[in-house]
Amino acid sequence: TGWSTTFNVGDHATSSLSIPISQAYNFNADEIADYGLIIEAEDTISLFAANYNVNSFDASNVLPVNSLNSDYIIQTYTPTTNAEFVIVATENNTEVEITPTKAMQGGHPAYGTFSVTLQKGQTYLGMSTYGGARGDLSGTFIHALNDKKIAVFNGNVCANVPTQNSYTDHLYEQAIPVNYWGKTFAITNSVGQNYDVVRVTAQRNNTQLRRNGTYLTTLNAQQTYEFQLTDTEGSCYLESSEPVGTYLYIAGALQGNNHEESDPSMIWIAPIEQQAYDVVFSTFQTADISNHYVNIVAPNNSIGNIR
Repeated sequence: TGWSTTFNVGDHATSSLSIPISQAYNFNADEIADYGLIIEAEDTISLFAANYNVNSFDASNVLPVNSLNSDYIIQTYTPTTNAEFVIVATENNTEVEITPTKAMQGGHPAYGTFSVTLQKGQTYLGMSTYGGARGDLSGTFIHALNDKKIAVFNGNVCANVPTQNSYTDHLYEQAIPVNYWGKTFAITNSVGQNYDVVRVTAQRNNTQLRRNGTYLTTLNAQQTYEFQLTDTEGSCYLESSEPVGTYLYIAGALQGNNHEESDPSMIWIAPIEQQAYDVVFSTFQTADISNHYVNIVAPNNSIGNIR
């Protein structure tokens, strides 16, 4: 669009940028638009993006371009209105094949592969046709031809988590390329919540899931399984026989008994195979957020430092 801005950020400090809606928000389903943003820094940064509105908020980490890839299987939650995803091209003449698991706006039927061609910085917004179970796009396969790198963001316009809950919100998280999926996960309950919802999407057929050693189910490729993690459990160890993508959803509720009031939120759970030894992160400061938490899982009685 020609719009640009600059920023400065110090060591272990944060810098926040407000992006004009006219420069980065694609509202129209099945549309290719010039809404991609490229952020460049002189040194290594950790980047987060947030969609914020009155009574609505969710955020995602953002992968650097060199960590992107060409193959994605998305996950969304059963939508109140619509599930959605956005594709951002990093190279010109990027042809992307999309195989949705549910009917999509624009006349694209379930399991009918269609393609879009994007130039560098262009975006494509895909959105389900229906709400409810018929609109959950989990398992949708996205493939960029000729090994071109794309960024994919998945989530929901608005969703109740779980579906029978009366609390609803926008869900938003960057999809992780399938080559970074894993087989082992340490998952923690969110501080102050009665329970969280965990959803697991399979990459391959005959994917067996175990929770703390107990068999849960067997999934075929692109199928999704959901379970709850309660505050009395605190955490769980999830194993799969094949690589899976795992997300935690904070359940929306005024949960009472000294628990936190919350709207739903969507969080990628990195597999243990992708664990990092040094992490720099930030929380968002807004008038609506008063408490900030971090959950830490320490394998093998590890000792670490927080500063």
